[in-house]
Amino acid sequence: MKLAIVQDDIVRRGGAEQVALSFHQAFPDAPVYTLAYDPHATYEEFKQVNIKTSWFGKLVRNEDTMKKLFFPFGVWAMRQLDLTAYDVILQSTTHCAKYIKTRSDALIITYCHTPFRLVWRSETYEQVRNASFLKRIAFQYVINRLRKIDLKSARRTDWFVTNSSEVVPRIEQAYHPKQPISVINPSVKCKNFYVDENPEDYFWLSPDLSLIKRLT
Repeated sequence: MKLAIVQDDIVRRGGAEQVALSFHQAFPDAPVYTLAYDPHATYEEFKQVNIKTSWFGKLVRNEDTMKKLFFPFGVWAMRQLDLTAYDVILQSTTHCAKYIKTRSDALIITYCHTPFRLVWRSETYEQVRNASFLKRIAFQYVINRLRKIDLKSARRTDWFVTNSSEVVPRIEQAYHPKQPISVINPSVKCKNFYVDENPEDYFWLSPDLSLIKRLT
């Protein structure tokens, strides 16, 4: 059985990248496919991983440039990334990891951190909410195209896994999964945090932006 790991991109130090590293620890011989990789901007551990990037990633590593050129070039590159030689695909994704080429009989397991935010919750972006008339038309064109690609790619998933119960309804509404969604909380490096003896108030914002609660 041949297994491959896919991560959207590896150009920052974030939670999704930590999950991809956990996948690597579980399957150390599996290659990690990704849109782009910047070894200087992400975790040192990735330097020991067999990382394979798309042609886009060979040209673009900077996170800012990658975001600007993601549509259409990054999308195009990821859809050309050929993983048809693999029997099992383990994806860590919010957006493009699921766009890769796979066999119809491959087992696809998607750890979805949240559905593609720009596509499914575009109103949470200030740039979209406050866009001028012409920019809004352009945004909507891109969003509509990406939504079709994102949904079609997501429907190939056999099993969805996510990081918390908060995300489950988002995946259900966006992708209508074939099987019940499993929640597996990601590992946390507790040594990176400490408990303050005098915690301050903080706020919780609901997903629909309609409710703010103060937690003490």
